Amino acid sequence: APPVVKGRVYHLLNGASVRVGIYRVPVPKDWYVETYARPDEVLLVDSKTHNYIIVERHPTKTLAEWIQWLSHSKKTSSAELSLGNVEAMCVRFPAGTTKCRSTGATAENALEIDFVPLSQVPGGLQDFDAITPGIERRQ
Repeated sequence: APPVVKGRVYHLLNGASVRVGIYRVPVPKDWYVETYARPDEVLLVDSKTHNYIIVERHPTKTLAEWIQWLSHSKKTSSAELSLGNVEAMCVRFPAGTTKCRSTGATAENALEIDFVPLSQVPGGLQDFDAITPGIERRQ
């Protein structure tokens, strides 16, 4: 099916969110979800721009490794903020890629989110910023 149709069908069948482990992650209108490399990892795809967001629970790096990796990265900004009810550290890189990692969760329930803009269509980052406040950690 064409990507725009995939986005509409996803929302008809699944609603406006996807569950990743103990987290509920909003899926914007015209986006759809595909499984990714591992069971606790999904790919949210913008059906119009093909920008995507990888959401994974139980990331491969520990928080300390992630912070060390960040210290050697060329980033444009970083901030500690809340992704819904999840405390996280987020960084933006010059090409527009954004990475967030939960800071208060145990290693097995950690959440990592990567936004990757494949097109320079305006609004992609706004979609990412609109998703993150709606993330919920559920027990």
